[in-house]
Amino acid sequence: MTEQNTLSISELQQQSNNGNPRQKQEDLKAWMFIHKMKQANDGDVQAQIDLACCYSSYLLWRLSEITQMGYEKASALDDLLRGMNKSRERAFEWLKKSAGLNCDEAQYLLGHCDLQSDNALQNDALAVEWLKKAAEQNCVEAQYLLSDYYLQSKAVEHNNTLAFEWLKKAAEQNYAKAQYGMAYCYLTGEIVEQNEALAFAWFKSAFEQQKQQELQNQQADFLYWLACCSFEGNNIVQDETLAFECFKKTAGQGITEVEYRLAHCYFEGKGVEKNYQFGMKWIIRAARKGHVEANNWLNSAYLSLAIPSCLSDKEDAEQYYEFAAEWCLKEVDGHNADGAYLLLGVLYYSGKGVGQSDERASDYLKKGLNAWGDLYHGDAINLPVIKSIQLYLGNGLAQGKFKGDVIYDNDGCFGVNDYIAINDLDDAQAFVEGLISMSSNGDIKYADNHKVFLILLRVAIYKKAGEYDLAKEFIIEVFDKDENLDKNFKAICLTGIEQEQELAEKNKRLELEIKEKENANHRMQKLVEQFTHSLGNVIFPDTIYQVAERLKNNPECRKDVLLLHEAYHSEIIIKLQGELLRQRYANTNPEKFRQFIRSCRRTSNDAEQTKSIEDVLDYAASRVTARFLNQHYAGLNSIRDNILSKKNVNLDALKQKFEDDILLNKSLRPIAWINQNLRPIQITEISPLWKKVFILSESHAEALLFGYFSEILFNAFKYADHDKNEFLTLVFDERILNETTYLSCSWENPVKDKSPSMLGTGKGLDAIQEDLKQLNDTENPEESLLISQQKNQFQVTLFFKKDLLVNELPSLKIKRKTNME
Repeated sequence: MTEQNTLSISELQQQSNNGNPRQKQEDLKAWMFIHKMKQANDGDVQAQIDLACCYSSYLLWRLSEITQMGYEKASALDDLLRGMNKSRERAFEWLKKSAGLNCDEAQYLLGHCDLQSDNALQNDALAVEWLKKAAEQNCVEAQYLLSDYYLQSKAVEHNNTLAFEWLKKAAEQNYAKAQYGMAYCYLTGEIVEQNEALAFAWFKSAFEQQKQQELQNQQADFLYWLACCSFEGNNIVQDETLAFECFKKTAGQGITEVEYRLAHCYFEGKGVEKNYQFGMKWIIRAARKGHVEANNWLNSAYLSLAIPSCLSDKEDAEQYYEFAAEWCLKEVDGHNADGAYLLLGVLYYSGKGVGQSDERASDYLKKGLNAWGDLYHGDAINLPVIKSIQLYLGNGLAQGKFKGDVIYDNDGCFGVNDYIAINDLDDAQAFVEGLISMSSNGDIKYADNHKVFLILLRVAIYKKAGEYDLAKEFIIEVFDKDENLDKNFKAICLTGIEQEQELAEKNKRLELEIKEKENANHRMQKLVEQFTHSLGNVIFPDTIYQVAERLKNNPECRKDVLLLHEAYHSEIIIKLQGELLRQRYANTNPEKFRQFIRSCRRTSNDAEQTKSIEDVLDYAASRVTARFLNQHYAGLNSIRDNILSKKNVNLDALKQKFEDDILLNKSLRPIAWINQNLRPIQITEISPLWKKVFILSESHAEALLFGYFSEILFNAFKYADHDKNEFLTLVFDERILNETTYLSCSWENPVKDKSPSMLGTGKGLDAIQEDLKQLNDTENPEESLLISQQKNQFQVTLFFKKDLLVNELPSLKIKRKTNME
């Protein structure tokens, strides 16, 4: 720029006033104009520019902008020359003279496109030439404008290279607008290769140039990018202080992400000292403008007071939110109703643990307001709750999610009816650092009941998750950091946690035992399946029976026939018992076992081969007798010898007789044979229902009854008092128990003065009892198997539901049509 070599306007005015104080102001203006004219005609470029400005107010203020002309000089020129006839042509004439004298200011003004709007310059090509002249003299405004011409104007041919060169020259002279332009070029890669590092450097330089100036709206996006780069690094030098300053300058210009990030700067102390109140202010502003992450943060921040992050971050976290909702519903009628309604409102607002519902969220939050008023009658008690309720209600109203009146306060925050949402929450720190940092007051009247409510809820959630150690650590920490909390309450909490932990560990051990039993049972089922399958592949009793029948009439094969008969009956029993075993243990549905037994029921006139209950009893008696006569061990031998001595018969002769009467000739029923040759068995009664029992021969139901009867009969031989005359009494009766008809079968025999535990292991009877419980669908011994011993009489009673053994379904009789019909 040229230097001014004349007196200033104010100096001339002062001299004139001193010389002739009475001279009129109009004469002074005329004199000064003549003086300025003389200077201009003498070639003073500054005077020429001043005259141009006198003829055009626009030029005056444009010149003051590019030259940083003092306000005093600009005002003086405007005031002293006010009233003169303006002339754009005369202004352009003096400006051109100055430009011809190589004045870069005049050259820039001539080339400025705004001059065309005054119709002083209508030649775009000439305008570009003047701009070039000024630019070549390092006029940064001309360089910047010329760059823009090469990019956008029709006056010159589009040229990215020249545009970038002139832009760079202006930027290197610290012209902020040009530096922003350079940053934009490197950021977008439109006219130069993209380079985020250089873009960041130019943005930072421009920001430093304008740090003290009002930021223009059109620069907000660039500044936000600069802030993000400074905050996150992005392979560029991280500068948190710069990021904070950029966020702060950009905040309020319509970019909600800026307000959200600014809040976190305050929360985390990045680029600025931590300030939770300021952080809450900005994050609430962002949330109320619909910023999703800000809303999520506010919701999560409050919910984290109840549910710790170690649980909320798990895949199954939803169950803890559901638990919190259930907990709060139980508390809405108590002294924590306001806090319970608050938490319910936030849960429904965020859709955690419950279905998302703005309507229900609003309803619960408003109920929280009412509950607080009812509980505390406007006293300053539980203020964190009421302020938090106002906060979330304000958010919902501001976003149009809640219905109701909205108030806009001076701080730009929405409120609810007469309640203004408070930004400087008493517990703003707790929203960031968690429940442990929540404040409380030592004054009982103003104690923070809500903190106690949240402590109890969090402990309950820890216990639900089985995290008892974490619950105890939490209690210890929260009470150690807050001296105002009752220490007795701490002891109660810890004791309760320890007791529940002990109970939970016991339950866990029990569940483990149950699981192990279930696994063992599962393995047993698989083994049973495999065993019964193998049996079916290797046992063929019919083949043995056919061979025995062919040899039966050959005297030389007598023993062989007997052995074959034994083998036949054994294989039949093994095969049937194997399938019964599968039905008991490999079938998870007991009803299928019951149906399996019912399927063997028949009637007296059934065409298939059937057996009555007496037949089944005889079959069991024959097998037990064979075992009793042929099995050898010390205990059984002594019993057998005692019986045979009383009958005055030797064992071999008795065996021969049994083979002839029972196995070969079948001349006598086994029960009758025992009565004659061993011990007396009396069947005192067979009721009408028992007489209706007919079982399919060689069926699973027969095998089931055979197993029961054989076990009890053989036990009678082993444990009965054979010194008594009577031996065994059987009663086949029927009873009604709990309005259900049962068939009962009682076995009674005398025993010596011994406890039941001395009469064997009892495992056989236990197994029968488990079977009958399953078959009768009961856990009651009186409806399955009952054991009693009175006056040296031992009694076992079996119970069967009527429909297990008795088939009372009517036979269908079809009337045939005659020819006449």
